[in-house]
Amino acid sequence: MVRWYNAFIAKLILEVAGAVGAVWGFSEIIWLRTSETVSFWRPVSLGVGAIFALRWVLYLMSFVEEEMQSVPSKSQVQEDETREEEVQDLEINDLALNETSSTELAESPRKEVASPSRHEMPTPSPTQAQQSTPLKRLKKQISDIEQQGNTADVT
Repeated sequence: MVRWYNAFIAKLILEVAGAVGAVWGFSEIIWLRTSETVSFWRPVSLGVGAIFALRWVLYLMSFVEEEMQSVPSKSQVQEDETREEEVQDLEINDLALNETSSTELAESPRKEVASPSRHEMPTPSPTQAQQSTPLKRLKKQISDIEQQGNTADVT
């Protein structure tokens, strides 16, 4: 749907109306269009608009043709085959969360999460320090859990 919007509305506004406005506005900026020359510049702007409107119509015709060719008929749609190994891999590596109640969490003993030592991690470059990676997010989550555990022990 976005592709159709870009092809119809966005290109019409940006290319056709933009071309008319560019000629109209630029002629005023360089002092070619004055109150006496408006009758000359109006047809010039509309002529440029007509040229760009024709260009837009040609673009739309090719766009619609490409879209019609890229849409397969229903009989040509092929279903994606899933191999048995992929299904087994999904079952083995399933990351489903276990639901636990708040009382179970309170009764269960807390596991200490070991934080990585400073000498194990290489110092990041300035560009790496700004990038978010899965490892950085995991370390942040572990840090947040440790802080929550420390505040829960105090209260």
